[in-house]
Amino acid sequence: MWKDRVPYAYWRGNPNVAASRRQLMWCNVFDKYDWNARLYRQASYIESEQGYEYSKLEDQCTHRYKIYIEGRGWSVSEKYILACDSMTLIVKPEFYDFFIRSMVPLQHYWPVHFRFPGLVGPYVPNSVVLFRHTDKVAQAIGKAGSKFIQENLKMERVYDYMFHLLTKYSELLKFKPRIPEGAAERCVQRVWHALGEVYGRNSWRRLR
Repeated sequence: MWKDRVPYAYWRGNPNVAASRRQLMWCNVFDKYDWNARLYRQASYIESEQGYEYSKLEDQCTHRYKIYIEGRGWSVSEKYILACDSMTLIVKPEFYDFFIRSMVPLQHYWPVHFRFPGLVGPYVPNSVVLFRHTDKVAQAIGKAGSKFIQENLKMERVYDYMFHLLTKYSELLKFKPRIPEGAAERCVQRVWHALGEVYGRNSWRRLR
C-alpha cells in the first residue's frame, strides 16, 4: 500500500556511465543532510555474475518515488520503473522509448528539467519535498503511469508496433533482400546455445 512505502526518491544503477548520474549521486543522504533521496551504486559486473539475483527491478517497488535517468543511452529499466505504482521522476531524456511520447507529463510522470547539462542535483529532492505536501497527487500520478504501462505495453501492442516499424523500414530499402547462396537457417535457441558455449553461464544477461 502507498502509506507503507518509503517516502523518498529511489534510484539504483551505475553512476559511472554518465555525468548526469554522477551529479545525481550528490543528492544522496549524508551524515549532516538528507536530500530526500536514496541512491545506490550497482556493481554491474558483480551483479551479472550473480544473475542479477539481488537487483531485480520487481523487488525495487518499495518507495513512493522512483527516479529514471539515462546512462550512456536509453535504459531498459524505464518501463519497469513506471510500472511500480510509484510516482516516477523522469530526468529529461535524450533518447525516447517508443511508448514514452504517448505519456503525458504531470499525468503519468513528473518531469525533472535541469538548467545546465548534467546538473541534476537539487531538482530531484525539491520534487520530493513538493509532493510531501500533496501526497494524494503523487499517488494518483504513480497509479496513472503504472496503468498506462500495463494497458499499452501488452505484447499484442508491442507486436503491432514492431510490425509497423519493420513495414515502414522496408519501404526505405533501395535493394531487394535475398538469402545468400550457401546460407544455413538457425533458430534462436541454437544461437543462444552457441553464445553460452563462448561466454559461459548467464551470457544472455551480459549481452542484453
